[in-house]
Amino acid sequence: MYFEVEISVPANTAEKDAQETDLELHVGMLTRVEVFTRPGQKETLRLRILDELTIVAPSRRPGFFSGNGETHVWTGRYQLKKREKQLQVQAWNTSTSKVHGCKIGLTVQEPDEYDPWSTVRDLVTIFKRMLGVD
Repeated sequence: MYFEVEISVPANTAEKDAQETDLELHVGMLTRVEVFTRPGQKETLRLRILDELTIVAPSRRPGFFSGNGETHVWTGRYQLKKREKQLQVQAWNTSTSKVHGCKIGLTVQEPDEYDPWSTVRDLVTIFKRMLGVD
């Protein structure tokens, strides 16, 4: 299932005063986050996806997405267990004069679409092929 949200953050919004937007998704496995930044922002809009106090995306430094017309993609596996306010977008804008925003796309596999053991089975299959055992 694919979810999309658009956010807009006023100028001069400091990280300590970051705007938070609650995301209501389905229970399942978050497998992809896409952040579509707009041209002209010069990396002044910054955001991260949180589950309460845990940063879900991005999982690398500097700990936030920012850009100037690029698309940033996070892929991984993050279990969504509750139904309300599962994730939050925390965003701030270091621009002194302009409101900035972006579009965020999230892909969630429903519980019946994923199998937590599929990765292990895939690895076993690869090792069997490498060893010539079928």
